[in-house]
Amino acid sequence: MKHFFFLLSITFCTVLLIQTPAQQIGEYNTSNVVLLDSNITLVGRITAQTFFGPFYVVGNNLYLSQGNTLNAYDISNPASPAFLGGIDLQCCIADVFAACNYVYVTGSQNKLVILDVSDPINPVETGSIGFNDIVDRLVVSGNYAYVSNESDGMRVIDISNPSSPVEVGFYITPGVAGEVDILGNNIFVADGHSGLRIIDVSNPSNPTEVGFYDTPGLTLGVYTYDKYAYVGDGQGGMPVIDVSDPANPVEVGLLDIGNNVVGVARLSGFENYVYVPMANIINIVDVSDSSSPVIVGSFATESGPNGHIDDIHGNGEYIYASDRNAGFYILQNDFVVGVNDEKNPTPASFKLFQNYPNPFNPSTKIKFTIPNVGTSLMKFVQLNVYDVLGNEVATLVNEYKPAGEYEVEFNAENLPSGIYFYQLRAGSFIQTKKMILIK
Repeated sequence: MKHFFFLLSITFCTVLLIQTPAQQIGEYNTSNVVLLDSNITLVGRITAQTFFGPFYVVGNNLYLSQGNTLNAYDISNPASPAFLGGIDLQCCIADVFAACNYVYVTGSQNKLVILDVSDPINPVETGSIGFNDIVDRLVVSGNYAYVSNESDGMRVIDISNPSSPVEVGFYITPGVAGEVDILGNNIFVADGHSGLRIIDVSNPSNPTEVGFYDTPGLTLGVYTYDKYAYVGDGQGGMPVIDVSDPANPVEVGLLDIGNNVVGVARLSGFENYVYVPMANIINIVDVSDSSSPVIVGSFATESGPNGHIDDIHGNGEYIYASDRNAGFYILQNDFVVGVNDEKNPTPASFKLFQNYPNPFNPSTKIKFTIPNVGTSLMKFVQLNVYDVLGNEVATLVNEYKPAGEYEVEFNAENLPSGIYFYQLRAGSFIQTKKMILIK
């Protein structure tokens, strides 16, 4: 969560198009960086005399906030990012999220701004919506943006029409809403002294809290993957919370790094690794054993112990991080490089497999694959189950996922015997298969 916003009396966000040559934005320098562990390798970097803040990576494009400006870079060659274009939003940028051809930006003027980046060289503002309090973090899933609004809780914005976003629901958390993440139908809100709040948004117009977990200190960051929530606590390290039953979250492990996580408002990860920033240090935490997370690699930016990692994202072999004063870093997670290529080659196409066993009682497993195609490293994937009348009876997957092979379990304990259909949706890909429940 951030508290460095500049509160302005201006009620609109003027947009100016910036087309500055790459060499004027910054030079790419891989020297003068302290490498603490060989398990993280510096690949590329952007530096400039400006404030580096939140960002988002989609495919080969990076959308990076530098001061009041959102700049687009081509990072198809990670060692040499190339400047494309930018927009001066004339406000302090709080968060950035990109999906398809749009970038969503929150800022100090209490607005969510939607930019059309179908041409990243010439981004265009297409719509916006204002709020009563400071807007902080956001996450986008399907047709909705979920925005933390500090004392006004979590807001649900329908973005199906980017030119006219509309608030359709909200939930007032007891604390100060900061970092947000999504897992299935639940939004996880880092709510400061009120801990981790779990909000069911299956009905976007009526978000409902279904559970919470009170961390020992100040809940600042949250990252979710599989059935776990990894929490950045300002005094209690990084608790690992099993949220498979959202109504009864249970702490199953703890990375005990004490108050070193004070100020951490962003966590990220990839599969069995969580990336935890502390001051100017980026740590790789192995969470393959959820009960015993351990730091296995670390990297320090050149800003020194008084530095601050403002944002961090991980996807596949790369870790992306922005240091407020030292620039933007593209790092390589050496644990991932080569391992996935050899043991888990990227699938060549979308595919939905027949469930096994079939017929089944009461549970069965469904496998599907996601290829690395198009411009996005992450695909928004939905896997739903329907009865013979077409009624949705279960949502098994409803989130962004990187390329790979996945398997989920469907438990039909509360459903009657009969024929059911399961459908995989990812972009324009749709595939449906039949399965039989016999009790």
